[in-house]
Amino acid sequence: MKYIVLIAVLLLIVVVIEGFQFYRRIQIGRMLSLQVQPFSYRIENPSMRILVVGDSTGVGTGAQNNNDSTAGRFHKDFPQAEIINLSKNGLRTKQAREILSKQEGKFDLVLLQIGANDILRFTPLSQVSEDMRELIQKA
Repeated sequence: MKYIVLIAVLLLIVVVIEGFQFYRRIQIGRMLSLQVQPFSYRIENPSMRILVVGDSTGVGTGAQNNNDSTAGRFHKDFPQAEIINLSKNGLRTKQAREILSKQEGKFDLVLLQIGANDILRFTPLSQVSEDMRELIQKA
């Protein structure tokens, strides 16, 4: 009986420690996501216009710096292009569709980096499919 109680106490200690570490990682992730800003580059008379709409992958969350995001890398390859990045951490496909529908003007390239949050938050596949179809049509 003593061994069972000892094992239960040790197991409880391990669960509490792991829970605390998980909570801490979540807090660090939230802090990092608030610090990062999506890379945008605006110039007069651009040779081309690029629009980026997406979730944290479009923002560049987790990249060493802003220039290492997808939009930042496009800028390295196309320095005379205007890059408008409307990505936001946590964005879902439906929200990206709404953002894209408000955009005016012509873009030479529309980059969509979206869908991860729909998966993580269990958005029904039928809804994601409909939102994605409309998003691509608007793009």
